[in-house]
Amino acid sequence: MPIILGYGEDSLTLHALADGLADILHQLGDNSDPARSVVFFRPSFGRKGPGANGPASAQFGEFDAIIGSPKTVYLGEGKWKFAGDEHVLDEIQLRRHRVFRAYLEEHRRQSSNNWAEFEARMKPLLQREHPYLNPAPMGTGLARNLAYILRHLDECGPEIVDVLMFWRLSNADRPPLTCGNFRIITHLCAREEDSDFVRLPDSANAYGNSG
Repeated sequence: MPIILGYGEDSLTLHALADGLADILHQLGDNSDPARSVVFFRPSFGRKGPGANGPASAQFGEFDAIIGSPKTVYLGEGKWKFAGDEHVLDEIQLRRHRVFRAYLEEHRRQSSNNWAEFEARMKPLLQREHPYLNPAPMGTGLARNLAYILRHLDECGPEIVDVLMFWRLSNADRPPLTCGNFRIITHLCAREEDSDFVRLPDSANAYGNSG
């Protein structure tokens, strides 16, 4: 296998999820076996979504990770640099968490294999959040991806938790002290020599799974 090295927030997120999931769950007070978790890396639900005055859109952006354990579903935003800004996350990021939570809670309240029926139920819920936010239309890639993720998260624990995941390259890197109602976890990523690159593990073998 070739050695694959990466730099920046996305690479740190993948490195931490593949190499440090047990540490992440431990910090969250979750004693689940990491091998029983499902992890979605950078699941995308389109661009950031509608502006204050439209046009209408069903898109609501991209998480850095969604982790589903037998105990809890964690909705994750990743950071690797923090300059002491007052607002760690912007409103678009916060809305993304509220929107996905609305989808997941409604899907769990009344699961349905009929997306058109689910779409109709979601419309008033989403438009309470934003008047120009529509549910994902039936037959679109957005609807298919949402349905796939929601089905897999149905098998995970009932609690839904928002998480700020702060990736460190040295012990000197300091995370924000607070971030609203988000849980804050950190993970020290193993840098390559004196660089800011990290090695991207083979996720198929991250827990000794050879098949």
